[in-house]
Amino acid sequence: MSASTLEYDMKRAETLTQLVLTRRRDVNLVFVGTHQQLGFDFLATVGQPIGKGILPTFGVEVRATPDPLDDQSVAVKFLTQNWKHRHSKGFPLCPIVVFLFSVENDQGYWSWLMEPSVSKDGRPTLDRVSEFDLKKITGKSIDGLIHRVEEWYQAVVETIVKNDSK
Repeated sequence: MSASTLEYDMKRAETLTQLVLTRRRDVNLVFVGTHQQLGFDFLATVGQPIGKGILPTFGVEVRATPDPLDDQSVAVKFLTQNWKHRHSKGFPLCPIVVFLFSVENDQGYWSWLMEPSVSKDGRPTLDRVSEFDLKKITGKSIDGLIHRVEEWYQAVVETIVKNDSK
């Protein structure tokens, strides 16, 4: 595949990422350029600041293929085989997802790279995933992703930011 074809595919996948995420009016995206420096292509902010102005944020790594992604297993196989630096990159301290799009039919899937979670006692954790758990990109799946990010940031604020309401 030529460099111009790869570049075209990535540009389309970046555009699809913007379209998918900005369907929600509370999401703002900043293109941060080449993922070689930060480990992702976009920085997304969500909703309103929590606590003392902490804005829920997550990174989005974008991948593309010219081939169709007929189902989740095809998408997982493609992403696993074509992910060269997943384990060698350092990541900033925020949730990060990967979006994979087929530029043939605009079908997309997403998975956590740095997955946020909150324990039963309210402690936030951020874990690097060992295997992709791709989900089809739908309005509902993106709502779930954003809910997890907001929930994690709420727990972060409650855990590490002191309350000045004395």
